[in-house]
Amino acid sequence: MTDFASARSGLYAGVILGAGASMLCGGVALVAAVDAIQSLFSPWGVSVTSVGVAGGGFVAATLFGLLGFVSLRTLLRWQRLDRRPVMAWGTMGEPRRTNSRVNRRLLFKIPLTVVPPQGAPYAAVAKWFLPGDVRERARPGARVVVRIDPENAKVVLVDWDQTRTTWGLPPPPV
Repeated sequence: MTDFASARSGLYAGVILGAGASMLCGGVALVAAVDAIQSLFSPWGVSVTSVGVAGGGFVAATLFGLLGFVSLRTLLRWQRLDRRPVMAWGTMGEPRRTNSRVNRRLLFKIPLTVVPPQGAPYAAVAKWFLPGDVRERARPGARVVVRIDPENAKVVLVDWDQTRTTWGLPPPPV
């Protein structure tokens, strides 16, 4: 399975779980809000619990919706980079580990100097995996194959499969 296929499946899970949790929390918030509104007409007054649950449900629905949206945006970018990339060379800077994971794989921020087929070199940062089998060679100054987003040149990913080939390494372990 390529890095792109692995990442895609993990982001699908993030989109589905984020949307599902957002809808569930939104439903709870809606039911609690209706209960709070109905309690306005009761002799006992508004239930603090209903108001608290409605507010908490709304906040949770918003946060889960935001997480789902971020996963969807990342998924669409990565799919675009997989389907119709502009291939180029890049020179790596020092990769920095993030606290993000996709499919139990850590994402790294990899600073790159990208040399596009047309135009001047520019700096970009790829938020991508750093496979274990290439870590010894993936050091600052290493030359790697880069995929550039045709819609936004600042969005780049390192194509480790192509980079392995240029480095003379075997295909990734399955």
